[in-house]
Amino acid sequence: LSENTWLFFTSDNGPVPANGGTSGGLRGNKRSEYEGGIRVPGLARWPGHIEPGSTSDVPVIGTDIFSTALDIADLPLPTDRTIDGVSMIPALSGKPVERKIPMFWRTHVSPPDQRVAMRIGDWKIVGDETLTKFQLYEVQEDWKEENDLATKLPEKTEEMKNTLLKLWADITAEGPN
Repeated sequence: LSENTWLFFTSDNGPVPANGGTSGGLRGNKRSEYEGGIRVPGLARWPGHIEPGSTSDVPVIGTDIFSTALDIADLPLPTDRTIDGVSMIPALSGKPVERKIPMFWRTHVSPPDQRVAMRIGDWKIVGDETLTKFQLYEVQEDWKEENDLATKLPEKTEEMKNTLLKLWADITAEGPN
């Protein structure tokens, strides 16, 4: 059984410093839209498919698990609902994954200045609770999110903001609120 099973281990989003957790230098903690609140380790084992000891820095998200399990089982994705995850099989060998829907986070208990976040490639936008103030980071280069590029790159910020606002509209229209 262990030779024919994909095993994937990850943790809940973000550490709680009061309980001894650490984000390892990432900005934010649990209930944050910064990397410290959403980036978690993942370990995978799948003999014959994943090279033992290999690593990948291709970002994946929890919703990718469903799509990956169906892909492994050679089953089609449901067509009666939006599926925003993708198969992470390419990422398991360090190859990029193709996303139609960007990775997206919304935490209703996060601080007001970081209520939503979206990532496309290496770019991440963080929006406030009113969706009027935005921060922009190139997280592959600035993984600690120390350099907000929103004012330095207004065109990129606007592009990301427009994508985020459309995604937000699609998500809220689909419900629940």
